[in-house]
Amino acid sequence: GAVGRLEASGVEAQQAADAARRGLDATVVALKADLDEERRLVAEAAASLDARIRAALAPLEGRAQMAEVSIHALQESVGRISVFEERFHGRLDILADQLADAERGREQAIESARSRS
Repeated sequence: GAVGRLEASGVEAQQAADAARRGLDATVVALKADLDEERRLVAEAAASLDARIRAALAPLEGRAQMAEVSIHALQESVGRISVFEERFHGRLDILADQLADAERGREQAIESARSRS
């Protein structure tokens, strides 16, 4: 009687505990699957964002390279202008010396013409 009912209720309690454990196991499996899916979606979103950022930066990198090339070209031009300027000033100095020599020669010619007359 009483022992049998006690055993029966123990078996029922064991079955209920087993069912609860199976339910909990199923919930854990479902949560792990959800977590895996969330991780996959986050990884996809990150990859997509990374691709969009790279696509957005690519033209800027191209422009930066073009600007760098332009800067180098400008630096070369400035260098050539400096060389030209140095040569120009050198030629001006030579011309100034020649002009001074010619002026002295003219003055000497005038002096010698005066002294002859």
